[in-house]
Amino acid sequence: MDILKRIKLSINAYVKNDAKASAIVSALTGKDIAEKSLFEIVSKDDLLPGIVPFLDPESCSAFSAAQKDILTSAIYFLTKGRTLFMICGPSASGKDTLASYAKQDLYLKGLNLVYCQKYTTRPRRGYEGQNEQSRNFEPSGNYKYFESIEEMEQSADCALGYSLYDCSYAFSSKHLKSESETARHLACIYGRFENMLEIKRKVLLDYNRIPLTILINADSDILEQRIYRRHLMNNDEQIRRIMEMKLQNKYISRCKDLVVSSFDLLMENGYDSPVSKGAECMTEFIEKRIKWANNAIRTNETKAAL
Repeated sequence: MDILKRIKLSINAYVKNDAKASAIVSALTGKDIAEKSLFEIVSKDDLLPGIVPFLDPESCSAFSAAQKDILTSAIYFLTKGRTLFMICGPSASGKDTLASYAKQDLYLKGLNLVYCQKYTTRPRRGYEGQNEQSRNFEPSGNYKYFESIEEMEQSADCALGYSLYDCSYAFSSKHLKSESETARHLACIYGRFENMLEIKRKVLLDYNRIPLTILINADSDILEQRIYRRHLMNNDEQIRRIMEMKLQNKYISRCKDLVVSSFDLLMENGYDSPVSKGAECMTEFIEKRIKWANNAIRTNETKAAL
């Protein structure tokens, strides 16, 4: 999608979905924000500094050489080329599976993507993190488990926390802030996505990383079948997940503009889409953006040496 259209969608969708903001803007502008857009964007030149963190390689092609130079310098200044890939979607959409395949493909391409340390009060399932394959490639291979939210908050450096399925989740603040080479490009499974614009803002401003987001989904009937086939879950957990999944799918269908503006890649992972095709799509997306971010580092290191 054209970057200007995406920014417009983002701002207008935010206002329409925030009751207080909608009321204030409607009073000030005399527009019914529920029916009309807040404003039209005319020129991208004045917007360049503000949209830097949310541009992707395809969008960059629309800019001149001078604008690209400003862009890479700004990215380096804000983030030092560090990224956080946030993989979202309802339960059983295939987040962990596709992430695992993509991480293996990236490893074979010589690109290092590391899962951000994650904390949870959810019980360990099966052999999560108990063997080399799980620790290296599966998102759950780096989970640290706690008995309660109180224990988790007291014992861990929690960041970007959320609750889902009667469990609590958070990420390591130290890992997100790390400037080590091994932590340059991080990825995570993020279960809640209704407030993704705010989460992206926090990732950029609080942890100085380029937030890049992926939303995976499928029809509710397909997801429900997949949830019932998960034998490691008891019946109560399956029911909770199905109820939450249906709510999230309703949100996706009702708030299309907000969803489109919040995510850099939208993927369907139903029965008509082979897992290999989905993994290839995710791998390509992440590979391009890692190389794009790395290029910002090389460009500015070269400038500094001159």
